[in-house]
Amino acid sequence: ARIRTRRPSAQGPGGAGAAWVPSKNTIYAIGGRDSTTPTSGTPLSAVEAYDVTAGTWAVMAPGRP
Repeated sequence: ARIRTRRPSAQGPGGAGAAWVPSKNTIYAIGGRDSTTPTSGTPLSAVEAYDVTAGTWAVMAPGRP
């Protein structure tokens, strides 16, 4: 597989977890911190979704991936 750089998320969290859901062609970024380094900043509870086809990010409602 080829890795390509895409549009950065709105929050730009450091240390976030990520998962790709092939059936939705969406990458989810979960948690992290409001810093570009994973060990500093305030913890985030946000879940952001990147629609690979549209090339857009959306902030998901809590508990709604």
